[in-house]
Amino acid sequence: MKNTVSRIKEFIDFKGLSVRKFEQKMGFSNGSFASQFKNNRNIGSDKIENILRVYKEINPEWLLTGKGSMLKEDKDISILEKPNNIRYNRTHKSIKHSNNALLRIGLRLDEIIKWAKINFQTLANKLGIDYLELMKIVNGEKAAPESLLNKIGQLFPSLNPVWLHTGKGSMLKENKDISTLEQSLIGYNNSNTAIGTGAIPLVSQTAAAGFGNENFSITEQDVKEYYVVPKFKHNRIDFMVEVRGNSMYPKYNSGDVIACTILKESTFIQWNKPHLIATREQGLLVKRILPSKEKEFVVLKSDNKDYPEFEVLKKEITGIAIVVGVIRLE
Repeated sequence: MKNTVSRIKEFIDFKGLSVRKFEQKMGFSNGSFASQFKNNRNIGSDKIENILRVYKEINPEWLLTGKGSMLKEDKDISILEKPNNIRYNRTHKSIKHSNNALLRIGLRLDEIIKWAKINFQTLANKLGIDYLELMKIVNGEKAAPESLLNKIGQLFPSLNPVWLHTGKGSMLKENKDISTLEQSLIGYNNSNTAIGTGAIPLVSQTAAAGFGNENFSITEQDVKEYYVVPKFKHNRIDFMVEVRGNSMYPKYNSGDVIACTILKESTFIQWNKPHLIATREQGLLVKRILPSKEKEFVVLKSDNKDYPEFEVLKKEITGIAIVVGVIRLE
């Protein structure tokens, strides 16, 4: 059965190009596509977008799914886009297109979770991939493998595959009912299962303590229970955890549940706002973060006046998450 890589090779043959010439034109590294074709490996979605951008005569649906004809109808193609009349701008910067493509994929994934009313952790669990690896794709740090996008298409059959892979057209297929699988994922059923309802996992302190690690992921064993909070549905909440101690009283009481969003870069710290901080020596801390006069340090401040503020070395901090909201019982 042909896949996208096989169809790209079919188009290359149709154009009368060598694989090496095609790689050069697309800005691919020498032998990269040849290796993918030889080993029948998937091609990244950023490369697919670049191919469709350069060769506008290709029918995206055919390239991605094999349906329809290889080429668009003539009425959809300008004279410069017809076969044997393609002009290539030699100042083309493939890396720029690649970065733009990565960003757009992240935006499409964000649209999907909003439509499905789930969070990225749930999506990662359903796709069987590490949460942080998914977030690298969402944040434009790495390409989305074609196999991953295909798996998303299988989970959500109502998604338009052309939109999913390229961003073109509408997000949903026309005149398609929501499948039973999608109903179970996006909360259309009446079961009490938390998966797919936009639920946020409440995790143990032990599990949350690892959120600063590169390989951090939340498993079902880590989850104490799930919360569905309508006010949070438009926020990216990574997890919830219980507050221990009263150092942040009266802002937070011991036993309060705080909703946290992991920060990928220190530039996103909101000074003097409550954050959950993972440290090497002191474990998890809920504190306000303030800049220090010493650039190697930050100041951690409690709301409870009985707890003095103190400085901590930046290198002792393994992870930072901003506190987005709180759930409290009076």
